[in-house]
Order: sequence, then C-alpha cells, then structure tokens
Amino acid sequence: MMPGQICVALPHDPFEAASSLATCVLGDPPYARRGGIVREPDLAYGTVTVALEHLANLASGFFGTAEELLMQRTLVNYCAFQMTPAMREAFRERVRTGVGAIRPSGRAPWMIATYPGNLVCPLCELAAWNEYGTRAMLWPHRAPLVRACWRDGAQLVPTLPGPAPCYPADRVREATAAQRQFALDTVMVCQLGANCEQAALEFEAQIAAAGVRRSSGTYATAQFSHSFREFCMAQVDDPALHRFFCRPRFGRDVLQWVRSAGVAFIPPFLLVLLLGWLRLAARSPATGLLPPPQYPHCGRTLARRVTGWAGRYSRARRPADGRRRYDQSDIERLLQAHCTVAQIAVLCRISESTVSRYVSTHGLKSLAAAARIEQARTDVRRAWTRACHRYPNRSRNAIRKLEPRAYQWLVTHDKAWLRQQCQAFEHRSGWRRGLLPTPGSAATIAAQVRRAHRTIVSGHRKARCTRAALCRALGVTPYLFDRWRSASPLIAAAIRKALE
Repeated sequence: MMPGQICVALPHDPFEAASSLATCVLGDPPYARRGGIVREPDLAYGTVTVALEHLANLASGFFGTAEELLMQRTLVNYCAFQMTPAMREAFRERVRTGVGAIRPSGRAPWMIATYPGNLVCPLCELAAWNEYGTRAMLWPHRAPLVRACWRDGAQLVPTLPGPAPCYPADRVREATAAQRQFALDTVMVCQLGANCEQAALEFEAQIAAAGVRRSSGTYATAQFSHSFREFCMAQVDDPALHRFFCRPRFGRDVLQWVRSAGVAFIPPFLLVLLLGWLRLAARSPATGLLPPPQYPHCGRTLARRVTGWAGRYSRARRPADGRRRYDQSDIERLLQAHCTVAQIAVLCRISESTVSRYVSTHGLKSLAAAARIEQARTDVRRAWTRACHRYPNRSRNAIRKLEPRAYQWLVTHDKAWLRQQCQAFEHRSGWRRGLLPTPGSAATIAAQVRRAHRTIVSGHRKARCTRAALCRALGVTPYLFDRWRSASPLIAAAIRKALE
C-alpha cells in the first residue's frame, strides 16, 4: 500500500492467519535475506509476516489489537513450547513489534513435513470465498503434521494458484478420525501455549491420573516410554520421526518437561500426541495401557532379556557335587574340575574375596581362568550348534546376528572349533557368490522358475512358455536370467524343463 492511500478493512474468517490478513491489506511481503538465502519472511510456521502492531494500526483495530492477533490468528503459542522462557518473551516481542534478535529454530523432522507449499482445506477456502470474497489461509492448517481440517473434517490439499479457489470434486476427500483428532489436539495445544507453566501442571495431573506417577512420587519411566513410543509409531507414519521416537531418552524427555513445570522446552507435536495417549489412557485401565517393567528387580539380580546365549548372565552348571562339604584345601581340585570362583565360594561356604586371595597366593590364576573358559565352552558350543541346526541355510554372518555373544566368545577362546563348524556354505568366487549368497538360494530360484512356468501354462489364454515370458513372470532382466542359468545346475535344469 502506497503512502497516502486509504486502507479498507473487510471482514475475514475468524481463524484466518495474520499473514493472510497482511497479504490482503499490504500485498505480498518483500523478500528478506536469512542465512544467506533470500526467502519470504515467515515466523510461527508462516502465520506472521509483518509486525502485528503495524497490521493492527493499519486496520485501525478492525482485526483487533496486536495481542489479540497474536493469541487468535497465529501459531506463536504453539511455538512457545519449543523455547525457553527467555526465548518465548523475545519471540513474542519480535512478533508484536518486529524488533529484537531471535534465533529461529531449524528445520526439524516435524517441520519438514509441512514445508514446502501451503496446505489448505478446500471446503474452508470455498466458504471464505463465498462469504467474505477472499481466499483465506487458516492458521490451524499451518501447524506441522496436520493433514486434516479440524472444522470440516476434510483432508488438506496444496493450494491452487489463481484469484478464485476452483478445486475439482475429486480433491475433496474426507479425512480419517485419527487425522481430524490430531488437528483438534493441535488447536488445543496452541491454546495451552498461552501459559506453558500452567499447561505443564495440567499435563502432570493427567499423567498422574493415567497411572504413570507412583504413590512414592516417582514415575514409571520405562513403561511410559514403551507405551508412548508404540502409540506415536502407530499415529505417525513419517520415517524420520520413527527414528526420533526410537531415541533412548524419548519418553524420559517428555516426563522431564512435565517435572520442570514448563521451564524446559519440548517439541510441541509431542504434546499433541501426548493428548491422544492420555485420551486412550482415560478409556482403558492404566494397568492395561502400561506394560510391566522390562527388567524387574529380584533381590540383587537383574533379569535381562537377551538373544541367544546370555553370556555372564546365563546360569552356569555346577561340575562338582554340592552335597559334599569342601574347605580351602579343595580349591585347587575344584578348579581342576572347572568350577568358577563364585561356585567355589558357595561350595566351600566362604566369600569370593577369600577364594580370589587364595588363588592369587598359591599361583592358581591361570588355572582359574582356564576353569572359567572350560565351563563356558560347552554351553557356547551347544548354543552355536543349536542355532546352526535351526537355520541350516543361513551363513555364518546370519547366525552371528542370532548368537552375538556366543560368536564373540568363540572368536576369542575357541576360534579353531568355530572354523570347523562353519555353515555348509559353498564358497564361490567372483560373480556366483553375489547371485547365490546361501546354499538355499539356488533351490529358491529354481522353485520360483517352476512356479512361474505353472502360472504361464495354466492361464486363461494358452501361452507358450518362453524365455521372455519367464523373465516377465519373474520380474528380472534377460541378462540376470542367463546369469542364473550359468550359476547353478539346479536352476539350469529347472529352466530347461520349463522351456521344453
């Protein structure tokens, strides 16, 4: 708007963003240089492009004061959760007056899903055009990860250029119940952001009602993290956020924000998901929502979930007869029978430190180390052999993933036996090893060739099984098909029989 011109303010949608109002009054905002890149000024996820006081003065208060614009037409309160208290005040001052240095947050995974482009509800934009005669961008549609309209329940679509909204009928689709509920929770979180400290206290009360807070005042952090992580993984399908949910301190950070009474910062979309989790906890009993602790304490021992051989957490067999009575004079004989220091302490009814002192004094350290290795040797060999028999077609590296502790022990203490017990793996050189990595690969490919031959022959249209038809049915190129035929006699026989 040029100086001297009169600004005419017309009614607008009550949920239209302040940036959309500024575009209607002032036109498109000038580009600004930020981080060495020239781009449109966008604060609070693009809902603020000019100072709100300047916008309120231009309209002579028709749209409300700067504070009313901030509370009712921006996502500033939504952004407040991801800032410290000092940053919140500086950010609000910058939005109101346009003055002040702030550090805009980077493009985190939950922001990337929103950029680039503007998402709008076709029903809301059409209603604003019919009622107010303008194209409106509503601030709830600009929040990250929102894919539905909280008001009409329609899926958001990219905005179309042009003076009038002309969306085809197939672009208007109904959103799922979960998408609309996520949009409603986003609006609620934005309203709670006006006072982050009070919002943290309300979340703390609801979390305590869900059974996460124990009577002693501590929190069931492990159970909450597991349950909340599964809920978030089911609600959000973004792979970048799935990696974010799998962080070790994911649930702990949420509870830390609650305990800090809003002083700490947290990604606001986590609070949106937390509202959904609390809603689910209110409908179901807390004992059913929270899983049992993964590592329950039992005296001084700790029951751990392990894959394969448990290593030092496994129950070692006792090679000596526990019904007899032993003393310190029998320590050397027990070591020769492959008893460990802990077992000798139990059999002799003395402490482990006493046994260790006796072993050091009498020069039996090498015998004790050999006893410890020999006692574990049988269990480790049995675990590795059992895994090999269970998966006969897998290579040594595949078995290694199933028995990581056993493999590490065998490499360190029993490498010769491990080499003898390698899988029945046909060591091929060159390109054959890449095509047929395991002994079962040739049989699998031959079975696929036979299955493709039956499919071609038994079709509605009688077709001749040719090399090209087999390639199409198998989904491979003729080059790979010929390489298969040359790599294994079993595959070659199946192909020859199919082409007869």
